Amino acid sequence: MNRISIAIVATCLSIFFPLHKCVAQLDYKSMFSSTNPQLVAMCLEDVLVGVTRSYVICDSSGYTYTQEGKSSFNDVPSFAVRINGGLLIPPAVVRPWEDDPLFQEYKDSYDGQGRKLTIRFDKPMELDSVQAKKACRKDELLYMLELDSTYDGISMGSQKGDVDGWVLLVKQEKDSLQLLSPFKKKINIKSNGDTYEVSNPIGASNVLGGIFVEPVITSIGIIEFRLCGVIINKDEKLTLVIPSMERRGDAPSARRKLSKEPEVKASKKKGKK
Repeated sequence: MNRISIAIVATCLSIFFPLHKCVAQLDYKSMFSSTNPQLVAMCLEDVLVGVTRSYVICDSSGYTYTQEGKSSFNDVPSFAVRINGGLLIPPAVVRPWEDDPLFQEYKDSYDGQGRKLTIRFDKPMELDSVQAKKACRKDELLYMLELDSTYDGISMGSQKGDVDGWVLLVKQEKDSLQLLSPFKKKINIKSNGDTYEVSNPIGASNVLGGIFVEPVITSIGIIEFRLCGVIINKDEKLTLVIPSMERRGDAPSARRKLSKEPEVKASKKKGKK
C-alpha cells in the first residue's frame, strides 16, 4: 500500500460554508514534523476573515460628527478568527478609533462611538453594532462576538504546557487580508487568559495580527489544527492572547440575548453636525 505524502486528501477549510474543522489527511511523518508551511496555510486560510469597523466621534454633549460626505468618521480594517459559535475579535474591532491615526488629534476633546461592522465572508455580513464579551480575563485584549449556535469554525485547543505549534500572521492588502508565510514556534502556555510576546521573524510590516495553532493527531493519518491563541498588534508589538471563556476546549454557546456593547461611552446622540 502506497503512503500518502504531502498531497491533501481532505481539508475541511475549503470553498464550502459554513466552515468546518481544520483537518488534513496526510502522511504521518511529513505533517507531524511540521515542515510544510504552504500546507499549513492552505488548511487555515479560511479561519481568518477580514472585517471593517466604522465609527463616529462625539463630544461631551453627545453630538456625533462624521467626515464630510461620509456616514462615518473613519472605517478601520481589521481581522476576526472563526471559532465554533462565532468570532474572536481584537480591540480594533470593538474600539476602532483607539489606535486610528486619524483620531489622535481629536482624542482630547472627543470620544469614539462604534458603528457598522462589515464581515467579509463569501457573502458579506453587516452588523449595525457590535455586542461582544471579553474573552481574556487579564486585559481588554480579546473579545467574543457570538453568532448562530450552528456556526462552525476552528476548535479550541485544550493543551497546556509546551505547545509546538504554528503562527500564521495576516496584513491588510487593499480590500483583503494577505496571509504571510506560517512559521513554527514553541510556547509554554501556563494558563488561560495569559499573554505572551511574539517576535516577527519574517519582518513583515503593517501586521494586523494572527493565530497560534497546534496540530493534533485525532486518528491514524488525520491531523486537526486547533486554536491556542490569537495574536494582536498593540503599539506595534505582537501579543499572543490565550482565550479564557466558559470552557476552553468547547465552543462557547451562542445566545439570542447578547452582552452589553462595551465600547459605547458617549451619551445619547442628539444630532449630527
